[in-house]
Amino acid sequence: MPDEISLFPIPDSACGPLTSAKQSRFLIGYAMLSLIGFALILMPGEAPQTFGLGLLFPGLGFLPAITGQGDTMALMLLLAGLLAFGLSLVIWFATGNVILPCATWLGLALLAMWTAPAAGSENVLWLPPVLLTGLLCHQTFQTWRLPRKRRALNQALRAYQPDTAPPTPQADALTDADLAALRLLLDRALQPVETFNGFDQLDQFQTAALRYQLNFTSYALSAVQAAHLPAFAGYMAEAQSKLKAKQADPRVWRYWKLENSWGNLDRNGDPFARDNIMYSGFVAAQLLYHQKAVGYPLDEDALRMTCISDRDVRYSYTIHEIIETLVAQYARASYGLLPCEPNWVFPLCNAITATAIRAYDAAYGTAHWQTIAPAFRQHLEAEFIDTNGRFLPFRSSYTGFAPPAIGGAVLQSFPCLFFNAVFPDIARRQWAALQIARAGRDWRAVIWPVDVGNYRFTRAAGYAATAAAAGEMGDASAARALQDHLARDLPLCLANGIAHRPGASIWAHANEMLARVLRRDSLRHLVTAPLPPQTPYLASAPYPDVLVANARWQDGGLALSLVPTAPGSEVTLTVAGLAPRTRCRLCAPEPAELLSDASGEVTFSVTLTERTSLTLTPAKPVGLSTKEAAQ
Repeated sequence: MPDEISLFPIPDSACGPLTSAKQSRFLIGYAMLSLIGFALILMPGEAPQTFGLGLLFPGLGFLPAITGQGDTMALMLLLAGLLAFGLSLVIWFATGNVILPCATWLGLALLAMWTAPAAGSENVLWLPPVLLTGLLCHQTFQTWRLPRKRRALNQALRAYQPDTAPPTPQADALTDADLAALRLLLDRALQPVETFNGFDQLDQFQTAALRYQLNFTSYALSAVQAAHLPAFAGYMAEAQSKLKAKQADPRVWRYWKLENSWGNLDRNGDPFARDNIMYSGFVAAQLLYHQKAVGYPLDEDALRMTCISDRDVRYSYTIHEIIETLVAQYARASYGLLPCEPNWVFPLCNAITATAIRAYDAAYGTAHWQTIAPAFRQHLEAEFIDTNGRFLPFRSSYTGFAPPAIGGAVLQSFPCLFFNAVFPDIARRQWAALQIARAGRDWRAVIWPVDVGNYRFTRAAGYAATAAAAGEMGDASAARALQDHLARDLPLCLANGIAHRPGASIWAHANEMLARVLRRDSLRHLVTAPLPPQTPYLASAPYPDVLVANARWQDGGLALSLVPTAPGSEVTLTVAGLAPRTRCRLCAPEPAELLSDASGEVTFSVTLTERTSLTLTPAKPVGLSTKEAAQ
């Protein structure tokens, strides 16, 4: 990663050109609605006047009775109406239901028309112009403030000194603590496909949804394999297969038919077809991270998603078709980024999806990301980074408006983990901007006190996700500090060799596993490197009798590190990927000479009393010349 940190561009306005156009279109629409409202107010009769007021602003039709007559019931209706409209906006954000806010606004106007007199209406006509004037003043102030703020940020970036502490060295094998943490994820992944015991099952629309727990558990397993177990299939491959199969369970993805219906007015239940990268893009990353983390071949089914609805409607996509669908959607995306769900465009969701497309290019020699990246970068910089240099959490593709940068440090740190694989300069700059904004404060002060994986009031998810990002960005001091905070706030409990943090979500545990194994540019290398060469690999090892702490092909042999859960037990292992009828030398506490069978597999048993390292080194295949064996 280059030492120089890129600077923020200094645009001419507070919003990018597309955002300005969408906001202008929305305000023109509101102005037209207001004109209709004023026209109704000028008509004789209390019904049209009150209804017209209700069109100006949700609940405004109740004000005449309050200001003119002091009507307590009207006041209660106004407060209830404002609460209902606010709730409809929350549901719109949470589920993509664009119909509900419109219906609530109209319903309040109709209710006011039926219940409130028109007397006193002239006392509240000032409200819409004041709101519009306030909005315009805010935008004008932001436009005036932006270049000054950006210049100050750039000056701070020039002076910023990145962390130079040496990272914790990557161990040759998973430690006992790593294995205990990994077992929590494995036990959930390896259960029957139809079973979700141990997962957080709260809702399927927001951050605690099952799909995210499955995604990030898989991402963590892939990161573990890339770092320590590239030559091990066995229970790791079975876990990945079951996580993929769980993603195809209708309970995980059928939310989309509802969201698509009330968000896009489209009854199509296909979770890959439109505006749903929180499923399609994340699943693509799940499949490709796994493929690129291992040195053994995956069969065609491992790279295909087949979702069958409760009514037996089938949606089947290979990884090639998923990527082609995503690329076509990006080509049509006005923002250069895709909605994660109807209307809402999240930089984080797009960062994860971008890594999937970039990983596919590296695996298959395509250049999809090269065609997408320019517009993606342009709009990311112009439309999704605020005046203070922070990632916006999301923006409305319908209205152009966005909330302030809420959610604490994790919404600024976590996107860096994924953007580092596609825009490393932006990731490095945003990480530096986060550290500058933190201004030396303790991490506990800037991490949001809610675990987004289970909505409990702990900082587990924030600590773990930010620690994972810190590891990827090479900020060793931050990574260690965040992991220390996590250990203090939510101490590990160890039961039957499985480590867990009571109160922490599965999403937080998965990110903690990422934090354990990620080092500078780990994910970037996984995404951008070509497919690893295929080598002989450990095909099976009984779980949980033996835990594989290391499995890699090095120096012409398969190096393994095995940890028994019951010392003194004998375990049977199978190695595959060898040439047929190959003599192999097993270097172990009990050395042996072995011969692979006609399919290139060899099975042997070892007795493990403690953590044991062994190496299987093949010689030339029996009956072949040295030249043929080399080939």
